[in-house]
Amino acid sequence: MPFIPIISTDNYQLGLWHITETAQELAAALMLTSPNNFGKDNRNHHWLAARVLLKQLLNVSSYELLKTETGKPYLPNLDFEISLSHSGDYAA
Repeated sequence: MPFIPIISTDNYQLGLWHITETAQELAAALMLTSPNNFGKDNRNHHWLAARVLLKQLLNVSSYELLKTETGKPYLPNLDFEISLSHSGDYAA
């Protein structure tokens, strides 16, 4: 899987994921039980790839990702601030 570590310091990490996998492959990397729910559109690929990238950056087998009332993602059990982004064939 094409994970590209960009920057890693004691204070922050920035990673980039080149999305070349199918939605089913990305769902399997997240151990999702219903990968068939994800179609072939870019929104699903971006959603899945951003979460696979986060899993790689956190170096964990699983994590809980929630959103605030304003839609900002956060990790309730970890003391990290996160931001997810995507464009074209990449997630960051």
